[in-house]
This record gives sequence, C-alpha cells and structure tokens, in this order.
Amino acid sequence: MTEVEKKGGYTYFPGCALEGIQEPYKKSTEAVAKELGIVLNELKSWNCCGTPSIIGVDEIKALALSARNLALAAKEGDQIVSPCNTCFGTLKKVNRYMEYNKEIYSAINGSLNAAGLSYEPNTVEVRHFVDILVNDYGIEEIRKRVKRPLTGFRVVPFYGCHFSRPFGEHDDVENPRKMDDLIKISGAEWVDYPMKFTCCGATLPVTDPKIGYRLIHEILRSAKEVKADFIITSCPLCQTNLEMFQRVAGNMYGGKHHIPVLYVTQLVGYALGLSVKELMIDKTLVKPKRLIEKSEVV
Repeated sequence: MTEVEKKGGYTYFPGCALEGIQEPYKKSTEAVAKELGIVLNELKSWNCCGTPSIIGVDEIKALALSARNLALAAKEGDQIVSPCNTCFGTLKKVNRYMEYNKEIYSAINGSLNAAGLSYEPNTVEVRHFVDILVNDYGIEEIRKRVKRPLTGFRVVPFYGCHFSRPFGEHDDVENPRKMDDLIKISGAEWVDYPMKFTCCGATLPVTDPKIGYRLIHEILRSAKEVKADFIITSCPLCQTNLEMFQRVAGNMYGGKHHIPVLYVTQLVGYALGLSVKELMIDKTLVKPKRLIEKSEVV
C-alpha cells in the first residue's frame, strides 16, 4: 500500500496564480492526481498565501494571511499540499517564524483571533505536490503507469529558488533531484546544466528590467547550449518569466530564444497518456510542436 492510499486524501492549496493566468498548472496537477488516484480536497475559503511581494510591504500581515490558511487546514487534517513553489515556501515560512519568534507568534495569533481563529506552529505540515508524487505515490509506481514515454526528448529541470530553499527539507536543499527523477521515469533524457538552481528574476523584469532580463537570458542560453527540447518547472512565476520574456531578453542581450517551458505535471501527465488538451500543453506561448505531434500518433 502506498502512502497515497494510506492518506486517503490531501488538503489542497492551489494558490492565486493557478486560479488565474496559470490555469494549465492547475488543470495538469488535478488531471495527474485523478489519473493516479491522489485525492485532492481543495481548502475551503483559502486566501492568498502572503507572497513575498506582500512580505516586503508588511511582514506581519503577509504572515497572517499564510497562518489563516494553515488554521483552516488544521480543521481538515495535519497536512496541506501546494503545487506552487512560492505558496509552498511561504506557508512553510510561517510555521518556522511562529515557532522561533514569540513576537511574531503573538502578532499573528492576535490577527487570527479577530477572525475567530488561532494557530500553533507545525500543527499542519506543508508539502509540495512533487513531494507527494515522488515520496507518497512513488517513482517506481509512476514508472509502471507510463503509457507514452517521451523517448527522443532532451529535458532540463528548472528548480528556481523556493522549491528547496530555504525551507525545502523534502529534497536536498543544495542539490534537489525530485524533478530530475520524474524526467527520467517519463522516458525523456534528463540533461544537466548549470543554471537550474538560479533565480528566474522574480519581479525584476518589472522593477529592474536589465537585471531581470539578464537572469532570464542566461537561463535560456544555458538550456539552449545543452540542446534541451524544453524546460520543466514547478513554479508559476518561473514559468511566466522564462516563457513570456524570451524575445525581449534575447533582444536585450544578443540571443534568440525559442524553447517551450512546461510544468512538471504536464510532463508526468503526458507520459501517463493524458491528452495534450487535458493538460493544456497546447496553450503554451511557445508551443512544443514535436511533443504535440508525437501525441497524435502514439
């Protein structure tokens, strides 16, 4: 019996991006979960995780937003799962901050009390959906379910910042490998490259374009140098930056970029035999044409 079967279901936190412009990540996550029998019970009345951009304005209010989600999740069980790197990291942060900082603990619970809630740190364990796939369902179990292997495709992972740092104990903090493993069992060729742990630029394309676009350019250039057919990620912001700003980053720094950026759940779902339409692979800005063509004949 797998851990997934033992759990019965998981409290699910999709986050804002998945409910907005990153619908493909939400749809592909839920499609993969359904295919594998992973029950995701969406947290009722959830709010924004308190993303780092809010923390920069008012840390306590941002952390209180996170804590509210955990307080609600505590009524459902002892774990909450998010596919989003930023949500995952931010929800983990409030557990850590409340545990070690009494002033923050008191301030957050003061806010929660006004809404009839309270929260004790680490009552709810925050987990990443990739962790559920690899550790609870199991890499070898997924391998057994592969129906459409991605043979002939060279794939690079992009972990970015929040997948493993600073609170990503679910994987090696300095050298995470979970997405590497998922690429390998999909039938694709996993390709290593030096930029997979770097920052995607976050909000810098807006606040400091020269630096933001430079970061994006270097990541795409690095993937191109190893002849990657596409990049996979588990972060909505990373996916947006690496896909949306390819042309402008290339124009600014003397390069031409045209590489699809997919979600890890789209890769896994494709290997499991789910349709391109169901996974919304056809909705990417940079189309993985060869991947789409392969799906039509396999």
